[in-house]
Amino acid sequence: MKFTKEQFSEALKVKLTNNGKKNLAMSERSFNGKVERIYKRLEKASDKDELELDDVVADYLDDLQEDDNNIRNDNSKFIKEWEKNHPNKDDRSNNKDDKGDESKLDKLLKELQDLKSEREEEKKVKAISDKRNQLKLSLKGKEVKNEDWINDQLELIHIDSETDVDALTERLLKSYNKFNANTPPDITPGGTGSGKEKTDDFADVVAVVKKQSHREEK
Repeated sequence: MKFTKEQFSEALKVKLTNNGKKNLAMSERSFNGKVERIYKRLEKASDKDELELDDVVADYLDDLQEDDNNIRNDNSKFIKEWEKNHPNKDDRSNNKDDKGDESKLDKLLKELQDLKSEREEEKKVKAISDKRNQLKLSLKGKEVKNEDWINDQLELIHIDSETDVDALTERLLKSYNKFNANTPPDITPGGTGSGKEKTDDFADVVAVVKKQSHREEK
């Protein structure tokens, strides 16, 4: 193809927003997802080396415009219904002004998009928190008694909403067993060892954990 995915995305966005004069009704995530799927189809086309940017944009613009208009209409209905149930005296004088209505609609659409983004971020944070709790319970269910070790591992590893808790539990269980095998018998978290003074915030244990985690990554 004679254009990149980024160039294709930007060209479509320019057309859909009338050179930035209006906002996309669909979310950035939805738009990027559609562009990604279209571009993958184009890469599989037999004539992909001959495809021109303007031609491809023209081919797919109507479909994306229809999707965006449908979302815009749905949002517009929602806004009108909301305003009907929550009248604002200051806005009544603008009801007959079409340009004012369009500007107001774009503003409200942006607020809706921002709200959706905030909710998606909240869901993402909650999903990660849930995964961490699931992993913690799963490790305890596997007889991993050292909660400090568990907490240290949760700080060292990457967890997201797509993390496979069962697979990660098994990997960490192997690490824990090696940790136990490599931990000197005189080191006891929060306790004393061989008559020595109490360790400072489990410094020795944390050092062993980090060393073992480094081995696992290799």
